Amino acid sequence: MLPITLVVPVGDENIFRNCLLSSRIVKDAGACELIAQRGWSTAAKAFNDAIDRAHNDLIVCLHQDVLLPDEWHERFVSAITQLEMQQGPIGVAGCAGITSHGKPVGHMYRHDREFHPPVALPAAVETLDEMLICFRKSSGLRFDEKLPSFFGYAVDLCLEASRRGLKNYTIDAPCFHQTKSREGRLPEQFFMNWNYLCDKWKDYLPVQTLTGTLNGKRSYNAHKLIESIKEKIGYAPEPWWTDLPKIDTVAALRGFDAVGAKDAKI
Repeated sequence: MLPITLVVPVGDENIFRNCLLSSRIVKDAGACELIAQRGWSTAAKAFNDAIDRAHNDLIVCLHQDVLLPDEWHERFVSAITQLEMQQGPIGVAGCAGITSHGKPVGHMYRHDREFHPPVALPAAVETLDEMLICFRKSSGLRFDEKLPSFFGYAVDLCLEASRRGLKNYTIDAPCFHQTKSREGRLPEQFFMNWNYLCDKWKDYLPVQTLTGTLNGKRSYNAHKLIESIKEKIGYAPEPWWTDLPKIDTVAALRGFDAVGAKDAKI
């Protein structure tokens, strides 16, 4: 099976232990190379250091709160191998993304909910959600260490791949993203990176992301104003995934394809 290297920035040891470290691929000795990055000031620096040290060509960068189903490794490698056979060299691949027309696509789980829009996978996308992205070390792709914090690195990497003539894709190898619900407004670090990306990619705008459309300073200022108003009035939105179909989490972790499992009991 195609060997892979998992790279994860760790900021909370309990989350890391309860999520990624509990995945079968990590627990099985020799199933993958795991590089846990602690103490880095930005995600880009942490990932670039890991790229330099990785022994495998296929690099998977993911969050500490991701849980990989038992059959994920086999499904992931099969999806990547078939995609490369059909399309040749690709840029960045992941579980969820958005097309240049603003259509979200992919396959993933948020806790007990399934995100799987009715679009055949793999599907070409403009940018990807950064909870899990992968690319080949041999592609020469690197993360931009000028990004101020831990946000936006997947969008930036996808745009860099596109600039090099490589296409980005969502594949059908779902994982669980056990992220906490966000309370209040987006952190200031998010807007620092949003601002940086607007400047860096100004000649390529507008750019679709799952957080909103990058469309220069106007979109940046509007987004920031809206978030500020939400904070002042105490607006606390329901998590975006609450309306998604429920799944049988135990079965999904064992590799059950939960498409359409809207009425599954948990």
